[in-house]
Amino acid sequence: MNPSIEKKLTGLTHFINKEILWILLGFSIFIRLFQYGINRALRADEAVLALNLIRRDYLGLLQPLEYDQVAPAGFLWVEKLLLQLFGNTEPVLRIFPFIFGIASVFLFFLIAKRFLSPVAAAIALALFGCHELLVFYSSDVKQYSSDVAIALLIFWLMTQWPQPTQRQAVILSIVGALSIWFSHPAIFVLAGCIFVNLFLTYRHQQKRHLLIWVLVGLVWLVSFAGFYFLTLRSSSDNQTLLNSWGNRSSFPDVFNPLWYYDAFTHFFKDPMNFSLPGIIVSITLTIAGIVAFIRQRDRRLLYLFAPVMMTFIAACLRKYPFRERLLIFLIPLAILLLAYGWDVLREWIKTRWGSSASLGVSALLAAILLVQPVGRSLALPFAPYYHTEIRSALDYIQKHKQPGDFLYVFQRGRYQFDYYADRYGYQPGQYQIGIEDLNDGRKMSPAEKVRYEADLDTLKGRSRVWVLLAHIDHVPDELEAVQNHLAQIGKKLDEAEFPSAIAELYDFSSQP
Repeated sequence: MNPSIEKKLTGLTHFINKEILWILLGFSIFIRLFQYGINRALRADEAVLALNLIRRDYLGLLQPLEYDQVAPAGFLWVEKLLLQLFGNTEPVLRIFPFIFGIASVFLFFLIAKRFLSPVAAAIALALFGCHELLVFYSSDVKQYSSDVAIALLIFWLMTQWPQPTQRQAVILSIVGALSIWFSHPAIFVLAGCIFVNLFLTYRHQQKRHLLIWVLVGLVWLVSFAGFYFLTLRSSSDNQTLLNSWGNRSSFPDVFNPLWYYDAFTHFFKDPMNFSLPGIIVSITLTIAGIVAFIRQRDRRLLYLFAPVMMTFIAACLRKYPFRERLLIFLIPLAILLLAYGWDVLREWIKTRWGSSASLGVSALLAAILLVQPVGRSLALPFAPYYHTEIRSALDYIQKHKQPGDFLYVFQRGRYQFDYYADRYGYQPGQYQIGIEDLNDGRKMSPAEKVRYEADLDTLKGRSRVWVLLAHIDHVPDELEAVQNHLAQIGKKLDEAEFPSAIAELYDFSSQP
């Protein structure tokens, strides 16, 4: 190797080891704190979960939730307690997921430092810390942020203590038993990692540790049995949810090779959130990492692969969809694997074509992976993640409405409006919720267009009607069709647009 290149690489490694990882850690925390601080309006899924929290007591939260919502009991109980202690506001609802989001960054930081080389750890931490979904869900009233943090905690403890002392076994028992009540996919990580440790201890004939792992597993099994019979059993039979996920190829077609190809490649699109070049590079690096682990007989691959296998088995039993946001808890494991693959490929190129080629190719691959998430995160202070700003639309209506004004809420914003209605003082008779969507938000058929138009026609004769259109722009042609009909039956007097929400004022007292 050229001495000058070697010196530069040594200096770079030292800098990364001492500085970059800490900078990335701080930046990851900052963007989560900033996203939490913008205090965006609740989106529809958040609103319906919040409505369940508001309307039910602690025992009621053990029963199947309304609006086809599913969330672990521990998560719901903490959210309920926070609402009772600090009041019903968006920051209160989001503080628990936010804490988990920050905790996940620290846990991933610790794991990456121990699992990867300094350079690969920096790439992994940048991918994790700047991941759009992980940042968004760190301030979202859903359990996905806690799923990630709990999966990381379990992974860290199980790989840190493969031969636990009695004290460590007690800690593992308590953490595992509680995790089951706070995260549905925690059981897959627990089961996968304990099977690995049971296998390794049995293989090395470590009878004492084998007994310890059996006892720890029994504690987890008792906790899972209680959780399953008290709350999960009734939720797992929700046919509406099962059919919804089943229509998206979420359950394995075991004997169809195309399903495996689709599931594997789709994972890098959603939830990994790569664009096409990133998908190609990340798949290549993941395969390189798997091959290297197998050739080296590195047991760490077992820890990375086992939770995936347990999730797949649950999907085969149609108990857990193997698709999209429900696999968010696997993102950190996938990042570790592809970052390791990047390191392996870098070393492989170095031995064959030298340091210069290795540095150039590895830098290019890292850039393809990082340009999208890091670029988006750097822009976050100027363009935060919003979803459906129905609250901003209601603020505008509140500021400009006159006594006697009527409000029509297009049905896609009904649940968010249900949450905000009391805050803005709306009473029955002062508003109308639009007719329900028959196609569950997937398309607008000709028959449904007729239904919408007939429902809007009931507004005729009113002189001042505010029309609230929220979460309407994701169905092709729907917004245009609704606004065209409104223009046919009334005269628009005012309009204000916000992210995925529109407030419009019409006069329907006479034909335009």
